[in-house]
Amino acid sequence: HKVMQGREEVTSKVIDMLCDGQSLSMNNIQSLPWPAEFLRALKAIPCPYHRYFWLTPAMLAEEIEAAKTKGTRAEQVMKVEQELFDIYARPELDEKPEQLSFRGGAYYSEVAVELINAIYNNLGKEMVVNTRNNGAIKGFDDDAVVEINSIIDAQGARPLAFGALPPIMNGLTQQVKAFERLTIEAAVHGCRDSALLALVSNPLVGNVTDARALLDEVLTINRPWLTQFN
Repeated sequence: HKVMQGREEVTSKVIDMLCDGQSLSMNNIQSLPWPAEFLRALKAIPCPYHRYFWLTPAMLAEEIEAAKTKGTRAEQVMKVEQELFDIYARPELDEKPEQLSFRGGAYYSEVAVELINAIYNNLGKEMVVNTRNNGAIKGFDDDAVVEINSIIDAQGARPLAFGALPPIMNGLTQQVKAFERLTIEAAVHGCRDSALLALVSNPLVGNVTDARALLDEVLTINRPWLTQFN
């Protein structure tokens, strides 16, 4: 994708800004700087979540340290959600809770309203949404869910043709898609084999030893809710 300012492409300028240390991150993700050499080689702007895949040791160290005082990401989210549910239960509420800004969820409500408006009024508006690939990105199944620029109208979302991803992006995305499909297969059919392969294929696990130990722990702790694996 290109970054446009009016009719001027400014992608290289934005990459230069990031190389100079300016941050592009979210409240729920540690703002670690990208190595300038890597950004210039990539010729693209990674989203904040890419830090988990391409700055893994530093991100893991930060997560471990945060877990000691604040809890894991999941525990933090559960706490915020419970606080929000308690706030929303108050009929007199007439302002946006500050908790909405704690975990990187800012502007989702505005985007949701824009999407509803585009569908209801058949606007044909271009938005970035999660939808079926339907051939937009080469090399991925039509029913793969992708986050992509799409035209939104009364028929829903129609993804704009993108073509093939560059090799480094294609490799990572194919791995994550394999993880997703195998996870779905495991969940639907209660298949331990698929669950194990899913974890091995995930770049953040990446080896059989850790995957097997992680799977055993997940299935043991969640046995009451994962009855299809019993």
